Amino acid sequence: MACLTHGKPGRSTLKQTGRPFQIGDRVWLNGGYDPPERRIWLGGRAGYAGTLLDIQGDHAVVELDEEIALTAPDAWGEGFKLGILGDAQFVRVASGRWMVLTHGWVNQEWREPIGRLHVQLSAQRPDLTLNPQSEELGAWIEGHATMSHFVADA
Repeated sequence: MACLTHGKPGRSTLKQTGRPFQIGDRVWLNGGYDPPERRIWLGGRAGYAGTLLDIQGDHAVVELDEEIALTAPDAWGEGFKLGILGDAQFVRVASGRWMVLTHGWVNQEWREPIGRLHVQLSAQRPDLTLNPQSEELGAWIEGHATMSHFVADA
């Protein structure tokens, strides 16, 4: 498989045979590239609960249960990149309650298990009819997130 965002060769042996995601599903976002103690995008949490609002091809929008604000560590230099591709514009603080998710691999499906999701955080509800990788859709906060169906404690 190839990385969908950057077009570079990659490999995934993940067999997606679980339950498909549908608009309106309650979902749980977590995981990440770094070890748990260094996952800046989670802001010290185990993950985020939200509702899947839209799916358009390789992109989806989740509305989080609450607005979040993340501050980029000084070691990150300029901060969070706006958009995924194109000219580099950065912000020190990314905030919002909407996440744009983009498949990290070509031929991924919106079904469990799903990992290697690229995540952008947006302060306004994203419109996926725009370029889903543009700066209008938010700040890039993670490149290896996972999503599962949310199961509330009984």
